Amino acid sequence: MPRTTTRIILSSIMACNEQSDSVSARFSAAADTYDKAASVQRSVALRLMTFLENAPEPSSILDIGCGTGMLTQLIAIQFPNASILAVDTAPRLVQSARQRLAHHPNVRFRVADIRDLSTIQFDLIVSSSSLHWIRPLSSGFSALPRLLRPGGRLVFALMLDGTLTELHSIRTQIASSKPVRARLPQRNDVLTCMDTAGFVVQREERQTLRADYPSARHFLSAIHNVGVTGGQFSTSDQPLNRRELRELIERYDSTYSNRRGGVFAMYEILYVDGKCAAPEAPATSRRDEPAASIDSISGAQDTPRGLFITGTDTSVGKTMTSAAILSVLRANNVDAIPMKPVHSGCSRSGSELVADDLEFCLTAAKSTFKGDRPSGLCPYRYERACSPHLAAAQSGSDISLNHILESFSSLAAEHECIVVEGAGGPLVPIGPTGTMLDLMTALALPVILVARPGLGTINHTLLALRELRRAGLDIAGVVFCETTPIQKGDIEEDNAVTIARLGSVTILGYLPFLPEPLLSLERFESWAREHIGNALVKTCLQKESHLD
Repeated sequence: MPRTTTRIILSSIMACNEQSDSVSARFSAAADTYDKAASVQRSVALRLMTFLENAPEPSSILDIGCGTGMLTQLIAIQFPNASILAVDTAPRLVQSARQRLAHHPNVRFRVADIRDLSTIQFDLIVSSSSLHWIRPLSSGFSALPRLLRPGGRLVFALMLDGTLTELHSIRTQIASSKPVRARLPQRNDVLTCMDTAGFVVQREERQTLRADYPSARHFLSAIHNVGVTGGQFSTSDQPLNRRELRELIERYDSTYSNRRGGVFAMYEILYVDGKCAAPEAPATSRRDEPAASIDSISGAQDTPRGLFITGTDTSVGKTMTSAAILSVLRANNVDAIPMKPVHSGCSRSGSELVADDLEFCLTAAKSTFKGDRPSGLCPYRYERACSPHLAAAQSGSDISLNHILESFSSLAAEHECIVVEGAGGPLVPIGPTGTMLDLMTALALPVILVARPGLGTINHTLLALRELRRAGLDIAGVVFCETTPIQKGDIEEDNAVTIARLGSVTILGYLPFLPEPLLSLERFESWAREHIGNALVKTCLQKESHLD
């Protein structure tokens, strides 16, 4: 990692005590980098959603500490008719969340501390990776009963003492005279606060989550990019100096290395489903009961583990572009695999539906699997070639965004890079309210927009870029792809220049028509290398790789 990154980490650690120790200020400062670095928080939000499976739809929901809207988006899709209020104390995070959920009119946002909210009662209160920042913790829980209707549910996840214990251990060794100011809550602290506030615990689970990073510097950069660096749980009144920080990095690299040549960090998570007791019902606590212990391995990185390929329309060359990128990645020994979350227009082989686009990518990239294809590569397959929401409705099934995200997480834990190909364009519906754009924002991967090179592409491409930006997505750039042979001329040349200028976007490449692409895999790989170069793949992945 460049030295500038180390200086940024160090300056943020040293400056934290020169400024107000404001949680909202630190998280606002991390608004632009939060989603890319929040792999652990994303995993926690997905698991928390399992507590709400098959739940009747509440009429009103409060999301506490909404951040950039990760959990809010999942809630809005699962409960499209509920009135949702999402609050956070960090103004820039709320701004990002507004952009993320611009297409969900049932969601309102407010910059506020829950302890200052007026008494508006909700059927359901949710919170993910947020409540542990409230000091004292009891003040947060004591504010909740007046915001929840009698019998209402409180479903939350927070981090416990023991999170990042490796970092604290090394820090104590090199700077024992600079103790950390505070600690995260313990399980009994949380349950005591709930008991005192009048909540009955209906279900709880405890999870130990492991996250892997390329190095200690990457790890420190990742927690800095989600607003943790400089917080009261990671910093003393006397910050580390440059020598101590260098020693911390060296010791962490040598002490907590993983089998991939990087380092790991552990997170302790508590998930709780509580009920607001009716006035006459005595609240009971489960402090003496052991919490469920769940070990989980997260393939979290400080940067996204893949790309999302979308298009201005259907049949614009998304599959060819995905296959070309995969071919170059795998030719350079990157463990990359394709994912097609939803595929309509599948062919039939006996009783099985075959996702032809996915199979094309697997073949072109020379991807091999022992036994059956992992079902997570294409969770939803439909025979009729139509919009995913219609295909799902006619088959009598629903497309679950949560299931797609869980499939992606499972693949990401086993593979270095996932190239996800969407269906159609950003606003293609995948359910009554959700669209491909919701899936893209939930995955938070860099996006490549594939477009036709010829006449009419300017309007389509600029509109798609506008929607991607409104959702706050990271646009890697545009690729033009010929799906039929054309004579490239001044129109195609001007289209590229005009889109780059008006769309303020990088043109990543131009894929000419390739007849019978799978006739020779060597020819396909050569074609892909020529038009999707290593430099492009490095840029899109936004990480130091071993590509030459």
